[in-house]
Amino acid sequence: MRLYLLRLRKILLCNYPYYILLTIVLIISLVRLITPKISLYNELSTECIGIITEITKTTSSYKITIKNKEKLIIYYYIKDNKNINLNIGDEIKVTGEFNKPQKNTSKNLFNYQKYLYNKNIHYIVNAKSIKVLKANTNILNHIKLYIKNNLSNNTYLNAFILGDKSLIKQDVLVSYQENGISHLLAISGMHITLLSNLILKLLKKIRIKETKRYIITSFSLLFYLFLIGIQPSALRGILFFILFSINKIYYFYIKPQNIFLIVLSITLLINPFFIYDIGFQYSFLISLTLILMSKSITGNHLQKLLKTSYLSFIVTIPISLYNYNQINILSIIYNLF
Repeated sequence: MRLYLLRLRKILLCNYPYYILLTIVLIISLVRLITPKISLYNELSTECIGIITEITKTTSSYKITIKNKEKLIIYYYIKDNKNINLNIGDEIKVTGEFNKPQKNTSKNLFNYQKYLYNKNIHYIVNAKSIKVLKANTNILNHIKLYIKNNLSNNTYLNAFILGDKSLIKQDVLVSYQENGISHLLAISGMHITLLSNLILKLLKKIRIKETKRYIITSFSLLFYLFLIGIQPSALRGILFFILFSINKIYYFYIKPQNIFLIVLSITLLINPFFIYDIGFQYSFLISLTLILMSKSITGNHLQKLLKTSYLSFIVTIPISLYNYNQINILSIIYNLF
């Protein structure tokens, strides 16, 4: 076993395996991206069956995402004040009208159809009736539902912990965006860092051995990923932590930039369409920049924070301009707090 680890360590100390891995993954991802995804449904379809993965309720309607072999967005408007009891994990049968999402009517504006296509959603269903075929029996879904229900009364905690911004008013979301701090309401590496450090310190307080601390924290983060759904920025943070833990426990001495390449490769293998996600672009670009510029981020704690915030702002200017047509220089200061 020890001899095997020594041989593996020698391989992992080289740079070329990581570049070969990334090249192979990029080729596979490119093939998957250019291969058209064909829906099981069409505009003549009238019913579908799937498992509820997301649900948002207002006083007059439900917005539901279901998943079978593909995802569908369901809109159901409450009639005669007759609510239906729907929960995450329920298997439902929906009857209604299937419509293609709208494209952008003006060039360079947001293309909702393309946005949903990248999430494997081809149709929006205006439901006439919904029937629960099988109630949720998954214990993990019950835990997820319990946590969501207990946070639903606090709009900002719901957004900060679970990344659910559906309850926040649109003008508030726009103000966060204009101030350059909208990442606070999206699950990101910051959340993963806070959570992992909290768990590690608690486990250290009760004198759990280091190896077990990292294992317990890794499983806790994977459970958190299940709660919030696979979001690119959160996935990056969790994969980084797990690989960092393995690197530390087994003394592989893998360079941070090579860990970055592994994380990028795994993320693209899971879903190459993440590359179109703004969270993915921000998260991976900032991470790579901070890794490559780590030797330049020196000084006291405040100076390091300022340099980190400045670098993050500079490298994300093209993404911000392309997607939002604006930047806020004061976000460098806002991010310090």
